[in-house]
Amino acid sequence: HVLTENVGIMSYVAGGNPKAGLWPKETWDQAKLLSSMAWLSNTVHPAFGRYFRAERFAATPEGVAEVKANARATYESCLKEIDSLLEGRKWSIGNHYTVLDGYLLVFYRWGNRTKIGDVRSLKNYSALMDRVMARPAVKKVMADEGITLD
Repeated sequence: HVLTENVGIMSYVAGGNPKAGLWPKETWDQAKLLSSMAWLSNTVHPAFGRYFRAERFAATPEGVAEVKANARATYESCLKEIDSLLEGRKWSIGNHYTVLDGYLLVFYRWGNRTKIGDVRSLKNYSALMDRVMARPAVKKVMADEGITLD
Protein backbone atom coordinates (compact mmCIF):
# COMPACT_ATOMS: atom_id res chain seq x y z
CA HIS A 1 0.00 0.00 0.00
CA VAL A 2 1.08 3.55 -0.66
CA LEU A 3 0.40 6.33 1.85
CA THR A 4 1.58 9.78 0.84
CA GLU A 5 0.34 12.61 3.07
CA ASN A 6 2.01 13.56 6.36
CA VAL A 7 -1.22 13.54 8.34
CA GLY A 8 -2.05 10.05 7.12
CA ILE A 9 1.47 8.71 7.56
CA MET A 10 1.85 10.06 11.09
CA SER A 11 -1.62 8.85 12.06
CA TYR A 12 -0.82 5.39 10.75
CA VAL A 13 2.60 5.15 12.39
CA ALA A 14 1.55 6.56 15.78
CA GLY A 15 -1.99 5.21 15.95
CA GLY A 16 -0.92 1.78 14.78
CA ASN A 17 1.72 1.48 17.47
CA PRO A 18 -0.01 2.43 20.74
CA LYS A 19 2.81 1.12 22.95
CA ALA A 20 5.10 3.84 21.56
CA GLY A 21 2.83 6.46 23.16
CA LEU A 22 3.02 8.81 20.17
CA TRP A 23 -0.76 9.06 19.81
CA PRO A 24 -3.00 10.56 22.51
CA LYS A 25 -5.39 8.22 24.30
CA GLU A 26 -8.14 10.78 24.85
CA THR A 27 -10.50 11.31 21.91
CA TRP A 28 -10.46 15.11 22.36
CA ASP A 29 -6.64 15.14 22.28
CA GLN A 30 -6.70 12.94 19.16
CA ALA A 31 -9.03 15.42 17.46
CA LYS A 32 -6.82 18.37 18.48
CA LEU A 33 -3.76 16.53 17.21
CA LEU A 34 -5.38 15.80 13.84
CA SER A 35 -6.63 19.36 13.57
CA SER A 36 -3.16 20.71 14.32
CA MET A 37 -1.45 18.38 11.85
CA ALA A 38 -3.96 19.38 9.16
CA TRP A 39 -3.28 23.08 9.86
CA LEU A 40 0.47 22.51 9.61
CA SER A 41 -0.01 20.55 6.39
CA ASN A 42 -2.55 22.88 4.77
CA THR A 43 -1.44 26.32 5.96
CA VAL A 44 2.07 26.41 7.39
CA HIS A 45 3.74 24.07 4.90
CA PRO A 46 2.27 25.82 1.82
CA ALA A 47 3.35 29.21 3.19
CA PHE A 48 6.92 27.96 3.36
CA GLY A 49 6.57 26.40 -0.08
CA ARG A 50 5.54 29.72 -1.57
CA TYR A 51 8.60 31.34 0.03
CA PHE A 52 11.02 28.61 -0.99
CA ARG A 53 9.70 28.23 -4.53
CA ALA A 54 8.14 31.61 -5.27
CA GLU A 55 8.94 31.28 -8.98
CA ARG A 56 6.21 28.63 -9.24
CA PHE A 57 3.62 31.26 -8.34
CA ALA A 58 4.69 34.27 -10.40
CA ALA A 59 6.10 34.85 -13.87
CA THR A 60 8.07 38.06 -13.38
CA PRO A 61 10.92 38.94 -11.02
CA GLU A 62 8.67 41.52 -9.37
CA GLY A 63 5.91 38.97 -8.93
CA VAL A 64 8.36 36.45 -7.47
CA ALA A 65 9.57 39.06 -5.00
CA GLU A 66 5.98 39.87 -3.99
CA VAL A 67 5.04 36.20 -3.56
CA LYS A 68 8.18 35.63 -1.50
CA ALA A 69 7.51 38.65 0.73
CA ASN A 70 3.90 37.63 1.33
CA ALA A 71 4.89 34.02 2.01
CA ARG A 72 7.58 35.14 4.44
CA ALA A 73 5.10 37.28 6.37
CA THR A 74 2.59 34.42 6.47
CA TYR A 75 5.20 31.91 7.63
CA GLU A 76 6.48 34.26 10.34
CA SER A 77 2.90 34.76 11.50
CA CYS A 78 2.35 31.01 11.64
CA LEU A 79 5.51 30.50 13.71
CA LYS A 80 4.33 33.16 16.15
CA GLU A 81 0.92 31.51 16.32
CA ILE A 82 2.54 28.17 17.11
CA ASP A 83 4.52 29.87 19.87
CA SER A 84 1.35 31.33 21.38
CA LEU A 85 -0.46 27.99 21.17
CA LEU A 86 2.35 26.40 23.19
CA GLU A 87 2.07 28.91 26.04
CA GLY A 88 2.04 27.06 29.37
CA ARG A 89 2.49 23.64 27.77
CA LYS A 90 5.28 21.12 28.11
CA TRP A 91 4.13 19.28 24.96
CA SER A 92 1.89 20.38 22.13
CA ILE A 93 -1.00 18.02 22.92
CA GLY A 94 -1.82 16.46 26.27
CA ASN A 95 0.97 15.86 28.72
CA HIS A 96 3.38 13.74 26.70
CA TYR A 97 5.36 13.72 23.46
CA THR A 98 3.30 12.94 20.35
CA VAL A 99 3.93 12.87 16.61
CA LEU A 100 2.82 16.51 16.53
CA ASP A 101 5.89 17.56 18.51
CA GLY A 102 8.12 15.90 15.92
CA TYR A 103 6.16 17.51 13.10
CA LEU A 104 6.60 20.92 14.72
CA LEU A 105 10.36 20.36 14.64
CA VAL A 106 10.26 20.52 10.83
CA PHE A 107 8.78 24.01 10.71
CA TYR A 108 11.03 25.33 13.45
CA ARG A 109 14.07 24.00 11.60
CA TRP A 110 12.94 25.51 8.30
CA GLY A 111 12.42 28.90 9.91
CA ASN A 112 15.80 28.73 11.58
CA ARG A 113 17.69 27.57 8.48
CA THR A 114 16.18 30.19 6.19
CA LYS A 115 16.16 32.94 8.84
CA ILE A 116 12.43 33.48 8.31
CA GLY A 117 11.67 35.16 11.56
CA ASP A 118 13.78 34.78 14.65
CA VAL A 119 12.56 31.35 15.76
CA ARG A 120 14.98 31.25 18.66
CA SER A 121 13.22 34.29 20.13
CA LEU A 122 9.94 32.32 20.24
CA LYS A 123 10.16 31.30 23.90
CA ASN A 124 7.52 28.57 24.00
CA TYR A 125 8.34 27.06 20.63
CA SER A 126 12.08 27.04 21.40
CA ALA A 127 11.50 25.40 24.78
CA LEU A 128 9.43 22.67 23.13
CA MET A 129 12.13 22.13 20.53
CA ASP A 130 14.77 21.85 23.26
CA ARG A 131 12.70 19.06 24.82
CA VAL A 132 12.15 17.37 21.46
CA MET A 133 15.85 17.57 20.57
CA ALA A 134 16.78 16.05 23.95
CA ARG A 135 14.88 12.85 23.16
CA PRO A 136 17.27 9.97 22.40
CA ALA A 137 15.29 8.84 19.34
CA VAL A 138 15.30 12.37 17.89
CA LYS A 139 19.04 12.70 18.55
CA LYS A 140 19.62 9.41 16.74
CA VAL A 141 17.52 10.31 13.71
CA MET A 142 19.11 13.74 13.42
CA ALA A 143 22.60 12.20 13.64
CA ASP A 144 21.80 9.35 11.25
CA GLU A 145 20.38 11.77 8.68
CA GLY A 146 23.02 14.47 9.23
CA ILE A 147 20.30 16.99 10.10
CA THR A 148 20.84 19.99 12.36
CA LEU A 149 18.59 22.85 13.40
CA ASP A 150 20.82 25.26 11.49
